[in-house]
Amino acid sequence: MISLENSTRSIHSHSHSQHNQGVHATVSKLADQQPDQSELCEKPFEQLVKQIRHEFTFSQPDGTFGNSQAIEDLLNRYINEGHKDWNEYAFFCPYGYSRNLVACGEQFELMVICWAKGQVSPIHNHEGQRCWMACAKGQLQETQFLFENTMSTHGEGKLLESQVTTIDEGSVGYITDEIALHVIQSLEPVSVSIHLYSKPIYECNIYCPTTGKITRKKLGYYTQYKEHSPNHNKPILCQQE
Repeated sequence: MISLENSTRSIHSHSHSQHNQGVHATVSKLADQQPDQSELCEKPFEQLVKQIRHEFTFSQPDGTFGNSQAIEDLLNRYINEGHKDWNEYAFFCPYGYSRNLVACGEQFELMVICWAKGQVSPIHNHEGQRCWMACAKGQLQETQFLFENTMSTHGEGKLLESQVTTIDEGSVGYITDEIALHVIQSLEPVSVSIHLYSKPIYECNIYCPTTGKITRKKLGYYTQYKEHSPNHNKPILCQQE
């Protein structure tokens, strides 16, 4: 005959064991759902840099092909969520627009560029790289150019304005050398744009609009990682890279 007392004790013990297992499983599941504490401490702009780095490293590691829309979506989301921590990299120069380096490695280059009204870039190319530009503050104007004799970015002689576009705050633009050469200028007293290149650009072509003469220009930075850059030198690569 089976003892009722022992049977009851066995049932209670089994039930208690199942309860403990259930509690442990629930706690474990909740722990798995908890966000990484390091991510909670990161500012939105830092998270954007990490997401861009991940996209270039795993989705388009050659830096010249891949899903351009994915990059545009990252910039669009950051800009339109209203984040302002790009301000930490916004340093203005009284003598011209300022290029402020945020992140740089073999695969991409990210900058915050600051513009006062009337400050304008020369007509330039992008050395075969893809370029995204997000307007974080103010309003910018992009004027695209093509050689008149070929209606392309390769040719001789006079350049022709092919398109003028207003880039409003919260908008993201995109250009490659296959699309056009271009000029950027601010339409507001203060404008700030976030520029991403698919690989760092250390030199580019500058074009005379009337003759088409090409001059090579070395590029530098007003600040690097929030520090003023002596003589606008080439970047010190990010440690993460």
